Amino acid sequence: METPECTRCKQPFSAETEQKTPKLLPCSHGVCLECLEKEEKEKEPTTIRNKFKKGAGSQKVECPECHRENSIPKGGVQQFPTNNALLDFMKHVNAFNQTVPCRTHSLPCVAFCVHCCVALCTQCPLTEHEPPHRLVNLHEKVGNIAELQDVGKEVEKEKEELQKVDDELQKRKREVLEHAQESKKDD
Repeated sequence: METPECTRCKQPFSAETEQKTPKLLPCSHGVCLECLEKEEKEKEPTTIRNKFKKGAGSQKVECPECHRENSIPKGGVQQFPTNNALLDFMKHVNAFNQTVPCRTHSLPCVAFCVHCCVALCTQCPLTEHEPPHRLVNLHEKVGNIAELQDVGKEVEKEKEELQKVDDELQKRKREVLEHAQESKKDD
């Protein structure tokens, strides 16, 4: 699986290496601490895409993704929040890929069907998971945390729907059992 990467240097983020920790800019895009520190130290920007701009007494960094100017917090770029949601996601995806095999073929997972809440391998027939099912490719690089949050919301909606169906089935089961008991009493 490709690891989510810094939008500036295109190197993978890492929880183990402080310099490659994903920092969250106010525009919601991620840049590694190393790139932010390099930019902070540079006096003359070398690129137009990610330069500091002086204005109103504060430094700003331009996001390499959306080009929005983001003010650097007091205390420097280290004060930008760490993207813990992304680090947690990376940890869970890595654990999922390593520990959850496909139910049918016992092969490593390459996709996840949000609709069915099932992990799929390369041998699984995708015809069973066509729209409205939504497949998430576990080997694509993660580019946007908002997309991941949308997938999480879809999973929660599916879970709620399944819970409603289960509740209804349990209710009907009780009604059938009660009716069967009443029929026995009448006999």
